[in-house]
Amino acid sequence: MKMIKQVSASFLRQSCRGLWLVITFSLSLTFSALAISEIYQTTDKDGNAVFSDIKTDRSEPVTLQPTNTTTLPKLDTSNSFETDSSQEIPASYTSLLIQSPLNDETIRNTVGNVNVSVQVTPTLLANHGIQILVDGTAITKPLSNTHFQFGGIERGVHQLTAQIIDLSDGSVVETSPSVQIHLKQHSASH
Repeated sequence: MKMIKQVSASFLRQSCRGLWLVITFSLSLTFSALAISEIYQTTDKDGNAVFSDIKTDRSEPVTLQPTNTTTLPKLDTSNSFETDSSQEIPASYTSLLIQSPLNDETIRNTVGNVNVSVQVTPTLLANHGIQILVDGTAITKPLSNTHFQFGGIERGVHQLTAQIIDLSDGSVVETSPSVQIHLKQHSASH
């Protein structure tokens, strides 16, 4: 008996969905027909023009002017903007700076975490990535991010540098000026 109730409930749900689709389709056809039906004009007792889609014995059909349409000219694609990769001009960045941390900033962090924010002008090209170097060694992979967080840096004085890397061949496109940071960590003896 329980199985019959489950089958009946499932059948009813599917039937209701089908009925809902039929009703929705019928209504859309009705509204489409209204959109192309005739328009009639009458005058009310105050002399105002009244427009309707219902014809009465006092109404007259209104002749509508065709709507304005514009045909756009075809786009000339004979001179495409594709360039030969051997003739591409290398990208030129006007600015690559480490915004944070500031030069000579002291960072107090027990585990050696450092957050770095980089400013690039103009914005980074799709085939370029930024990597961060600590004391001349790349500590991150080239990414499209301008905010980095990394850890495991030992206490002491370090030089941070940002580089823009061409991801197609791994070459360095631009290098930022270095920023010196002082990383302070509490030791176990203190």
